[in-house]
Amino acid sequence: MAVKVITLVAIGALGVGNLLHFFGVLTPEWDRNYCAHNDCKSNTNVFGGFGALVGIAALAMAVLIFAKGLTNKSDTKSLRIISLMAAIASFVLIVICVIIYAEKGHGDHYTLDLSLTIAGALLILLGGCIAMADNLDSA
Repeated sequence: MAVKVITLVAIGALGVGNLLHFFGVLTPEWDRNYCAHNDCKSNTNVFGGFGALVGIAALAMAVLIFAKGLTNKSDTKSLRIISLMAAIASFVLIVICVIIYAEKGHGDHYTLDLSLTIAGALLILLGGCIAMADNLDSA
């Protein structure tokens, strides 16, 4: 069996990062209403949603790497690169989401939702880097 512990660590970091991001974005503080001409609409953060989708893609690639390791297939270089690129893209999208949230001005206090989202973005990036580091080790 060619499964390495580092692949499981990458899956764990990506999974926990996505969960933290979900919990952070799903709090009521992220939902803002935009009202114009007596018409109010919910202004949800598109960058946060796209960041979550790309983060799930990075996690899916890491799970595929794990599955290929179980079948003793060592050709996972392209999957590792895709996982890293998806993790970087997810991180950037989530950071843009956080910047937009903070720029809207929420006073001097920021709640747990912002912290969870930032921690999730960092763990997603870390998970993608760990998945790629395993490839560098086996090259």
